[in-house]
Amino acid sequence: MIKKITSFFIALLGMSKFWLFSVLIVIIFICSGSSLTGLIKAGKSDIYQKNNEILFKLINKNDIYCLSLADIENYEQMLAELNTDVQIDYAEPNYVYQAALIPSDTYYANQWYLQKIKAPPAWDIIRESQDIVIAIVDTGVQIDHPDLADNIWVNKNEIADNGIDDDQNGFIDDINGWDFVNDEANPEPKFKEGYTEDGIWHGTIVAGIAAAAGNNAAGIAGVTWRSRIMPLKVLDDEGAGDTRNVMRAIDYAIANGADIINLSFVGSGFSRSLEATIRRAYEANIIIVAAAGNELSE
Repeated sequence: MIKKITSFFIALLGMSKFWLFSVLIVIIFICSGSSLTGLIKAGKSDIYQKNNEILFKLINKNDIYCLSLADIENYEQMLAELNTDVQIDYAEPNYVYQAALIPSDTYYANQWYLQKIKAPPAWDIIRESQDIVIAIVDTGVQIDHPDLADNIWVNKNEIADNGIDDDQNGFIDDINGWDFVNDEANPEPKFKEGYTEDGIWHGTIVAGIAAAAGNNAAGIAGVTWRSRIMPLKVLDDEGAGDTRNVMRAIDYAIANGADIINLSFVGSGFSRSLEATIRRAYEANIIIVAAAGNELSE
């Protein structure tokens, strides 16, 4: 898998100031009533969220004029030239605005961290990542949770409950992931004696933060509203686990097509074995996300 980062660069036709003002009378018009063309809905910053038009105001004139350009090369150069001309008070992009999206999820107002990471503006660009597989290496995930059920990863090469390792990946009936603590196909918490609240719900909460279904009038909104969550249980129902099972889960995620591996747990000691396993994931172009600083006391 190759990580893809897409940037949208927009430019419009550039021309000399002398030529421009020779034809201004012909091509400028009052912007009210003009149609918007070339709408661009995504970009690296506000200046790229524009159409093919420039607004400008002449010195000692109250009207705002709109210059519409047919070509899309050297837009920034054109804008800069207009702003340096002595006949022009100022020139600026004709920015495109969109209705702000407010999800209908019940507890969205409590998700302060989404504002912190500027998720709402990002949702105006993209809200779903259906082809991305996120491995949640944790306490297990409630796979039938209403906010998660439609986003749980499905191993399409395995036939459920037939007792056969159909895809020959070393795991029998691993339709939705694997429980490395109890060595079984069901990756959900088990509520075994001695369980704790954190041990039961932590993995489900982490999965929800990453990819709970959004704008469905229930629960919370994930950072992405649609993705594929691969539950891999490495911590028991008290919330404790060991290096070996974490390594096995990471190797499973590598072998079964994960794009992101989330490790939201902490521990003491440096493990060279775990480092080597994480390096294998990195070399497979998988993004690793890990908790840090949770135990800081000062």
